[in-house]
Amino acid sequence: MIDGRLLDVLMVTPGIAYGAGANAVFWGPPSGGKSALLSALVRERYKVPFVMLSPGQRGEGGFGVVPFITGDGASARIKFPVQAWVDVFEETDGRGVVFVDEISTATPAVQSALLQLLLDRILGDHRFPIGVRVIAAGNTPESAANGFDLAPPLVSRLMHFQWEPPSPAEHDKYITSKPFKYRSDENAIGTYDPTPFDGLEAKVKSEWSSTRPTVAATVVGFLRANPSKRQRDFVVGKDVCYKAHPSRRGWDVAVDAMTVAHSLGYTDLDDTLVEAAVGADVSVEFSAYRRTLDLPDPEAVLDGKVPFVHDPRRLDRTAVVLRALGTFVREDKSARRTNRADVLWQVLEDVGQTAGDLCLFAAKQLVMSGLDKSVAATRAQNTLRHVVKALT
Repeated sequence: MIDGRLLDVLMVTPGIAYGAGANAVFWGPPSGGKSALLSALVRERYKVPFVMLSPGQRGEGGFGVVPFITGDGASARIKFPVQAWVDVFEETDGRGVVFVDEISTATPAVQSALLQLLLDRILGDHRFPIGVRVIAAGNTPESAANGFDLAPPLVSRLMHFQWEPPSPAEHDKYITSKPFKYRSDENAIGTYDPTPFDGLEAKVKSEWSSTRPTVAATVVGFLRANPSKRQRDFVVGKDVCYKAHPSRRGWDVAVDAMTVAHSLGYTDLDDTLVEAAVGADVSVEFSAYRRTLDLPDPEAVLDGKVPFVHDPRRLDRTAVVLRALGTFVREDKSARRTNRADVLWQVLEDVGQTAGDLCLFAAKQLVMSGLDKSVAATRAQNTLRHVVKALT
């Protein structure tokens, strides 16, 4: 069963190039309840417009890939049809969810249209408001009716989750508690209520600058220690289209998604999010790496609440901590920024006694931010003369 907290993360994670929402697809066998449960949970949890599209049902015309000509002679123009259902998002404040059901029935032509929908929120000649999210569900191609493998560019634009059908107990509860009612219009939302999204977005926005530095630094540390895990090209005929593989875009999405999860207090979702973004094998290795670091909270270190002691035997940990501290101070907008910068200079002075090269990134952030004129900064720069030369 889908975890509602996971949907929260997907809804609030920034889009790849435009808008809101991490693009996600849930893969599973037929009759596992994917479409029904996902649609019900989204409608009930967020109270926003919800439109379900099925490539097999709507065909290429339904995805704006069948052009038509308007005008005559020199004024003739080729246009792509704008679907009537897009109006539902304009009637509120531009928030909602497009749910692409049975995505593995999408023909190559429709998959090309989906590329632009996922990246730029454009379908045909229509661009959706930034608040429209896109999620999908599908059967693996071998079990889909007239199924198609997803093209590698489409695979790389999606987070891939493996759907777990309801447990026997959950299924029993559903069967015994289902009320009597007729199915309503699939796009009906009842009373529009932006409160759920407002609360999630406000929480993440307030926590983003303090949460992202540690998440990003941890990923950077892992990739520098494991360069082969940064990017692996999709191999047609070997890789399957319903599982993620490591890529630069995937890691970017993973960092954003984990930042959102941590901002909302959902830190236990890290492994699930990384697996969906860069693959199961890499996720296992990253999880093991993360557990060995035991990272302190950057804000607590810079405010003197938690000490950071450099261990020469764990240079990898020091590198991650310094990168997180440098990023935090660079993005800090509070009145304590100058004091925090001095604390960081003191940390760099200490680390610089034995591992000055690890201080380069953090020192650069301080210098570029104009936080290099204090007594603490001067003292640390004397210790880090060779690093300072690298900055000039």
